[in-house]
Amino acid sequence: MRKIKFIFYCLPIIMVALFSCQKETDLCPELYREYLSVELTSINNKVEDTIYQIQIFNSQDKIFEQDCNLIYSLFGESSEIVLNAEENLVNMRIPDDPSLGYLNIQGGGQFTKVSNINILDWKDKSLQDLENGDYILQVTLFIDDPFSPHNLVSSNKITFKKN
Repeated sequence: MRKIKFIFYCLPIIMVALFSCQKETDLCPELYREYLSVELTSINNKVEDTIYQIQIFNSQDKIFEQDCNLIYSLFGESSEIVLNAEENLVNMRIPDDPSLGYLNIQGGGQFTKVSNINILDWKDKSLQDLENGDYILQVTLFIDDPFSPHNLVSSNKITFKKN
């Protein structure tokens, strides 16, 4: 009789708890790499050029709206990161607080940014402090979505020659 009372009282409580709880991590994570791509090109097609064009493409018919950063990485000959820089990527402002914004790319659209790597705020040292030689430049789109395992979308790599 005690078991029946226990089950009678506990079962509804357990059922309510199970149906009312839904973790946010149970939702399907956004797979950004399936429809976003990043392309890095030199404006003048010279390896010693410091002005680059970054294009972010949205290949699907869905609107992309997220808080994003661009991470610039300069790699040395042995593939170690020599320099890193980061900048906020915004093309839409929030009306209530214009200091805040996000990246908006309509379905099938693209966003283009021209960047001079000489004036980026590089961490630890500047571009001028590098020794002369060949380096590899890559840009990564960081999407501020902690629930997605695909919140980094990297560009192609380009050779940069420091003279």
